[in-house]
Amino acid sequence: MKYLIRKKDLIYPELSFKIIGILFEVFNNLGYGYQEKYGQFPGDDSAATTHLAGTGYTVTNGNGNGQIAEYFPAPQHLAASDFITGSYNGTSDYMKHSYGGNVIIYYETIQGKTGNDIRFYNLSAESAKYLDSAIDDGVYNMGSCRASADYTAGTVITSLGCFF
Repeated sequence: MKYLIRKKDLIYPELSFKIIGILFEVFNNLGYGYQEKYGQFPGDDSAATTHLAGTGYTVTNGNGNGQIAEYFPAPQHLAASDFITGSYNGTSDYMKHSYGGNVIIYYETIQGKTGNDIRFYNLSAESAKYLDSAIDDGVYNMGSCRASADYTAGTVITSLGCFF
């Protein structure tokens, strides 16, 4: 069943819209930007040192297996190729969402689904459900977005992964 969440249902609608914007920006850069330009995912790019030479970043290569296990280099690869803004050292810097939690691009399993995803840490249940509903089915343990817990009001969702 698809849930309909309206702006008036949200506690922090503007921040929820910012999170969705970040998700779509990262998704587009992964799905249609970096991968299209270089043929590999950021962070997993086995030729990143060649692809990103001369950018001012000292990047490391991934292993090129299609699984983004190298999540610290991913934002650095995206920034070095001008797909996102910010400064990332490739070893400890996370992207951040509008609520201040970390955002990573990672290969993992959440609620029985395995693959590369964009993971958001520490969202309110309402914001996580809104994000899930905007791009998927709004159900925490089904579809392409999976959360660490049910979207119960007042709950902090420690991890929401949207698979691509």
